Amino acid sequence: MWHVISQSSGVTLVDLGTGTSFNVSSYPGYQNFTVDNFYISSFENGNLPNQTASGTSSNDNYGVYGSITCKKDYSQTTGVLNYYIYSSATGWRGKTERSVTTSLTTSVHAYLIY
Repeated sequence: MWHVISQSSGVTLVDLGTGTSFNVSSYPGYQNFTVDNFYISSFENGNLPNQTASGTSSNDNYGVYGSITCKKDYSQTTGVLNYYIYSSATGWRGKTERSVTTSLTTSVHAYLIY
């Protein structure tokens, strides 16, 4: 069960625990919450740097670049917050390029602020 960890100046902070989906429909006014009412710890959006190295000919060049995007999705109708991570990476050697894009579900720690 969730517990309130702070109440001051009319603001309540609730520890929702760890998971991938959080149902807050038991809280009065959940229909007015937005994604901005939720804080997710441990993950941030970011980009992987472009890395290259050169060999003795143009066919020996290689490298990789990619990105990671985190997304919060909240339904005011159901009161459910979901958290997703999307990642993509592209690597090449010489003139051959390969790309991969994937979404993954991983546990995060969430807080409700209202």
